[in-house]
Amino acid sequence: MTESEAIVFIKNANELSKKAIHDLGQIKNKAERIEKIGEYYSNLENCYKEIESCEIAIKALEEIQQYRAIGTVEEIEPYVRLGEKLNLCDLIRENAKLVKKIQHLEVYEKQLKEYEAIGTVGMPGSNGKAKPQPPDIWGDGYDKEGNIIYDMYNCPGCGQSYEIDDKYKYCPECGQALNWRGFENL
Repeated sequence: MTESEAIVFIKNANELSKKAIHDLGQIKNKAERIEKIGEYYSNLENCYKEIESCEIAIKALEEIQQYRAIGTVEEIEPYVRLGEKLNLCDLIRENAKLVKKIQHLEVYEKQLKEYEAIGTVGMPGSNGKAKPQPPDIWGDGYDKEGNIIYDMYNCPGCGQSYEIDDKYKYCPECGQALNWRGFENL
């Protein structure tokens, strides 16, 4: 017998127990008259226990079916190992960095269009921001030897901080042109 067949069988037994409770309710007065009320309540209690047992069994069998649908430990173990090898935490962090870069790029493109529309990009003397300035490079961590890792920079125009991987030509925040000469290896 399969789990599905057992579930159908138990559900039918459950319905029969519910029907028995209904039938017992109709003969209660007769049981009282013939002084069989003790038997009546014993049968009634057994029916309730059968119903509860059936519901527990059905739930357990349905859970077994769900686990079988997922797979055994042996079947999913290679996927767990693969997840450990890929180090999913690192992938999630990298994904978050990419999302941040895309957001900065979208802001940058929007602001660049605005600056171009009013003619401030590439024009000498436009608020002093068209002249490329070197970013203020700084680090927020150390390598194994104790050397500072220079992985951040601030815009010289507005002080906004960015990761060194995001080498913008223009600051997404204020439009300051950035000069990366000398920082190519960062």
